[in-house]
Amino acid sequence: MSDRLKAIASLIRTRVLADVGSDHGSLLISLLKSKRIEYAIAIENKQNPFENSVRALAGLQGEARFGDGLKPLAIGEATCLSICGIGAKNMLRILDANPERIPPQVVLQPSNHADSVRQWAQQNNFQMVAEVLGEGSWPYTVLSLQKSTIGGRPPVIKTKMKS
Repeated sequence: MSDRLKAIASLIRTRVLADVGSDHGSLLISLLKSKRIEYAIAIENKQNPFENSVRALAGLQGEARFGDGLKPLAIGEATCLSICGIGAKNMLRILDANPERIPPQVVLQPSNHADSVRQWAQQNNFQMVAEVLGEGSWPYTVLSLQKSTIGGRPPVIKTKMKS
């Protein structure tokens, strides 16, 4: 698994993970096999990546769904959402299109403009739990966010993963 995916995986431990843009399902497979998640939902809007995810998750505790963004996800179905490896503009379009389907934990790895994702989080009542910088071809910013609750803010943890 790539350093980028290792950095993302290090921030996820949940019951049901919905991963938008899973491609080959590598992140989901790793998280299922390491028991960091109990169930995986891969969401794809292109046929080839969808078929890759279907094959990758065969025989595992997970499924692939075809559709755009969070539309294939029922409200309250996932405990965590990951969207990784796409531009911030597309990422925010996905999040803003169906805000009622966003679970309380979100792990985001924008390929650019991480500041706009941080700003979105602040405007939408999400607090930064951790920010990891994974090294690779270029530094990858990975943000772990938690929906704010009354009475407290989760601590911010900043780390740098080495390749």
